Amino acid sequence: MARSHYESLHYADAIEAAFKEVSNCVKEIVRGKISRELDGASLMRTVFSPSHPLIVLDDLSTESGRNIQEGYMVIFAGAMIGIRNHKANYNLDIQERRAKHLIYLASLLMHKIDERI
Repeated sequence: MARSHYESLHYADAIEAAFKEVSNCVKEIVRGKISRELDGASLMRTVFSPSHPLIVLDDLSTESGRNIQEGYMVIFAGAMIGIRNHKANYNLDIQERRAKHLIYLASLLMHKIDERI
């Protein structure tokens, strides 16, 4: 979906679709592991919490691993607040270069999920 929006020069829609896909991927992984429906930043903070993560991104027995877990938790949550929600709630004119940067971020987050422990 993001690709077709991007190729048709609908950059804001492409960005929104990319980050919705990140959110949906996380939801699918934790489906049945949490008792309530979460979305956005609250979902990301719960799922990637360094103290009780549902998706583990690094070795939590080390300080470095816990820092990585917390850092990505903040990036995932921030992306939902500052990018996905912003694009969904405003009719924005996004330039191609900016769209690429944000789509690259969504891609990085998806790759990090793929690399999870």
